[in-house]
Amino acid sequence: MWIAGIVAGVNAELIKDLADPICSWAKSLHEPGIDRSMFEWIWRYNVMPYIEDQLFESREIAKYRLGPVMERFREVGEELAQAADNEEMG
Repeated sequence: MWIAGIVAGVNAELIKDLADPICSWAKSLHEPGIDRSMFEWIWRYNVMPYIEDQLFESREIAKYRLGPVMERFREVGEELAQAADNEEMG
């Protein structure tokens, strides 16, 4: 569930940064059982190449690197993960 918060936040930013957004890049991140290391791998080798192609030569690319994304959306992801844990327990 924590991935959903990150994906939603990045999609919202991409919609603003792209004149013609095609935000289908996140499909691979919706598979069940994705842990943090797999998320990071998918981000680096699937998501970032897509973003780099879409924002070719733009200064906006840097904000989509994994580190800045995790900083911006960490709280959203943690809140979703906590809510999911609470649902499972109660």
